[in-house]
Amino acid sequence: MSSSHLFFFYILLLSSMLNTLLAIETTDHLALLAFKNGVTAGALNSWNESVHFCNWTGISCSSRKHPKRVTALDLSMSGLGGFISPSIANLSFIRSIELPVNGFSGEVPPEFGLLHRLHYLNLSFNALHGVVPVNLANCSKLIALDLGTNQLSGSIPVELGQTLPKLEILFLFSNSLTGVIPSSIGNLSSLIYLSLTENNLQGIVPEELGRLSNLIFFQVATNWLNGSIPPDLFNISSLDYFCVASNELQGTLPPSLGAKLPKLTALLLGVNKLSGTIPASLSNASMLQMIDLSRNNFSGTVPPVFGGMNGLFDFNLERNQFQASDAKDLSFIDSLVNCSNLQGFSIGYNDLGGVLPLSLANFSKELWSLFVDYNHFSGIIPHGIENLISLIVMDFSGNDLTGQIPEHIGNIPMLQSLGFAVNKLTGYIPSSVGNLTLLVEFYIYGNKFEGTIPSTMKKLHKLTKLSLSDNSFSGRIPTEIFSQLLSLSFLDLADNSLSGSIPSEIGGLINLQQLLLNGNELSGEIPVSISGCAVLEYLKLQGNLFTGSIPSSLGNLKGLRHLNLSHNSLSGGIPSSFSNLKVLEALNLSRNNLSGSIPEFLEDFKFLSVLDLSYNHFHGELPVKGVFGNSSAVLSVVGNGIKGTIGYVPPEYGLGSEVSTMGDVYSYGILVLELFTGKRPVDERFKDGMTIRKFVEICASHDRIMEVIDPSMFSQEQEDDDIEHGGILSVRKKIECLVSVVALGLACSVESPNERLGMTDVAAQMHAIRKHC
Repeated sequence: MSSSHLFFFYILLLSSMLNTLLAIETTDHLALLAFKNGVTAGALNSWNESVHFCNWTGISCSSRKHPKRVTALDLSMSGLGGFISPSIANLSFIRSIELPVNGFSGEVPPEFGLLHRLHYLNLSFNALHGVVPVNLANCSKLIALDLGTNQLSGSIPVELGQTLPKLEILFLFSNSLTGVIPSSIGNLSSLIYLSLTENNLQGIVPEELGRLSNLIFFQVATNWLNGSIPPDLFNISSLDYFCVASNELQGTLPPSLGAKLPKLTALLLGVNKLSGTIPASLSNASMLQMIDLSRNNFSGTVPPVFGGMNGLFDFNLERNQFQASDAKDLSFIDSLVNCSNLQGFSIGYNDLGGVLPLSLANFSKELWSLFVDYNHFSGIIPHGIENLISLIVMDFSGNDLTGQIPEHIGNIPMLQSLGFAVNKLTGYIPSSVGNLTLLVEFYIYGNKFEGTIPSTMKKLHKLTKLSLSDNSFSGRIPTEIFSQLLSLSFLDLADNSLSGSIPSEIGGLINLQQLLLNGNELSGEIPVSISGCAVLEYLKLQGNLFTGSIPSSLGNLKGLRHLNLSHNSLSGGIPSSFSNLKVLEALNLSRNNLSGSIPEFLEDFKFLSVLDLSYNHFHGELPVKGVFGNSSAVLSVVGNGIKGTIGYVPPEYGLGSEVSTMGDVYSYGILVLELFTGKRPVDERFKDGMTIRKFVEICASHDRIMEVIDPSMFSQEQEDDDIEHGGILSVRKKIECLVSVVALGLACSVESPNERLGMTDVAAQMHAIRKHC
């Protein structure tokens, strides 16, 4: 071939190669433009023709063997929206796709399975839906697959565990995945990090996962997994982080746990059904930083094996069955004094007894939560506890502690929640409590505290919940509580010896939802200003010395659900404004000096399940419709002048017995029978030993119940409609409900008061009937 021909041939060859390169480059260019078109946000405005696409934001290209081919796309946290275009699959040389923390929706393109050079795929923290594409199993060079925190559903493809031998990271956490954990994941011999937490996975933890000998991070928490934890998982010596919390796992921990997992920093097993004891070998896992065994069925004594864990910062054994009776059993608490980084400590709700160790006061000054509540500890609140200056939450409630609240408790500046409730503490509330200006919750109910409520509490402006009930506090309620603690949503001062009137400033508590002042010696009139508590749901003022009429302003509290003004000296009638209380569930006005007729609007209250107007001076007819399904479930009107009282009186009253709540139960039972039979207890047919109760009892079975039920309760049209729309099932359900209601009336009206149900049980059964019927 002549030199001219050879030259021409080379020119053609180079031209062809150039055209090929240009065509390939154009493919990547067009793929990126298609991706941009799918993005709704404007963060890709820099992607324009003024610069080569290899210089666009987030794009990396190869510079050697395959120049100007896209090898990486990284637009992490770029505020992007829209969908991920399948055109990305045309970037055939791409090795890394990083699009986390954006707002992408749509599906994960199954075309990604064509990217055979792909090493890293991170689409986490978006809003992607659909399934995990099976095609991703074709990306045999994948090292990391992260689809966490999206809205993916369906099952985990079995194929992922069969064809990805290099996979080191598999993150599918925080989705809506269902089905089981594929046992094939145990084939991913290179896997280091595995997180499937926060899904809806069921079934067992496959024993094949115990073959993942390189595993460092294992997390399958917050699913519905059951069965036991595969023993071989506890033999993977490389494990650093082990979390199976919030499942339904059972079984015990192996005795060798600590010896086999020397690198463990997190042991998170909380909220399962695990049992047995804590292995003493746990002392070998000296690198532990987090121990959470809470909300299981662990038992036995807690071994003192934690003193060498210098990095331990979270220790949670709450809500188990751990036991202790003496100082030796509680030595584990002493051992934790050596943990200088301890921040969280909770042993609440166990069976721990003995004298509360004073070493608690020597815990790390980094401690921010301290829970020893609801055990059987005796002794005192440790002196020096106020030196734990980082505490945010501290709770000693539910024990047998004696002594007083430390005088300098106010020296803990960060404290937000403080609980000493249900103990045997005495003395006063220290005035230093007023220094806890960040306090949100303060519970000391159920003790033997006395004296007045300190006015220094007026500085607790962030307080939302305050309970001082069931103590011996006396004196007046400080006006400052009502005028300055404007964040209060829950205020419980019940069952003390407080006197005086309710300060009119109460109307300023615009966030108050529950006000419990019952069982005191409060007097005067109920302030009209209480209507300023616009979101009030529970108002309990019973058992005081209130006089005057019921303020009509209470009718402005349209969210009120429970109102109890019983056992006072109130007079007048029921305000007509009460017709506004449409969501009222319980109304108790008993044992006052109220009079007048009972308002007819009460029968229209859809949610009213307890109505007690007994022992007043009401007169006239009881305005109850008597139709099946009426919301008035527990009614008591005895002791009034209401027509028809004869026949409601329990037999023991005729024998000289004192008025009692069991008498109210009897009267209620008779009222139930009257409502559903349409017959009064003084009906002329009830003579010669026959009573309304015996009349109903004879026919209280499923096959005869309709013989005693008032036929006017169910019109022919209603029965026809039931048959047409519900068929025989609807009729059967109606009969079942009638039998249940009548059985309740019979149980309430037995002759012996000792055999009757309590009013609380009556209310509970009627609630159950309402729910079913």
